[in-house]
Amino acid sequence: MYRIFEISYDLRTSPKPNNDALYAELKTFNGWYHVLDSMWFVCSDSNAVEVYNRICRHLKRTDYVWVNEVGDEYYGWLPKGAWKWLASARKQAKLLA
Repeated sequence: MYRIFEISYDLRTSPKPNNDALYAELKTFNGWYHVLDSMWFVCSDSNAVEVYNRICRHLKRTDYVWVNEVGDEYYGWLPKGAWKWLASARKQAKLLA
């Protein structure tokens, strides 16, 4: 089943975390959109635990991460491109259901 997940994180390494490996992993999903500095949408046929397991190897023990499947009800203020990507991904998810 094709699903859309929101991934949010707080990389707590100092002075500044190196996001390159994490970004590269996030870009390997079936679809992705970098919404905000520390928030992504990704598409996968996996569940939330499997999505987490794919990205956790690029995180430190002090980092925080949240993986949540995007459901039918959501609300917020995001960049216009994020809404367009989300609408397209949801349409694709329904076609593949």
